[in-house]
Amino acid sequence: MAKRYKKLQPKLKPLPFIVMGAILAVFILLIVFLRDTPQQRLEKQFNSVGADLASDHVLEEVKLSVVLGKIEKNEKIVVFFGTPTCSVCVQEVGFYNSEFKEAGLKEKLQKIYYVNVTKLTENQTDKFFEDYGVDLTTTPNLLYFENDEISLSRNDEQFNLEGTKTRGQIHSFFIGVYNKQ
Repeated sequence: MAKRYKKLQPKLKPLPFIVMGAILAVFILLIVFLRDTPQQRLEKQFNSVGADLASDHVLEEVKLSVVLGKIEKNEKIVVFFGTPTCSVCVQEVGFYNSEFKEAGLKEKLQKIYYVNVTKLTENQTDKFFEDYGVDLTTTPNLLYFENDEISLSRNDEQFNLEGTKTRGQIHSFFIGVYNKQ
């Protein structure tokens, strides 16, 4: 006659494993949901050094390759090349946000693409200078691209009239961008 084996009984009850799994799931969810979004990280980077960048800002940090891809597709975009260690960038970034919105560009262009120039290689800055004539080693650079070329630059003489304050110059730049839409 065949021997029958007894059904194996686990030595540990399943309840502790369920509880440990639930605790682990809670920790993972906390880590995922409490991490800063890229927009919040950018805001903290600039505000930690004295900028006045609103939490609902229109800047989006991207790599240079993303910007170049959009330029090649003939997209109309505003790009800010800067760094949180540049004192002028820190002073102006809040104006970029407010004046972009005030000019009515949030509905048309949605955002300003931000490229942190400290993350660029020498080859990238040299190639950009070759292609567009802009030295990315000096910051800030605020540029409007359309039809695969720079259409407006914040550094254009028309926006830097003597006696005009920085905010007014930035406002004039964004009005110029708006008029090109």
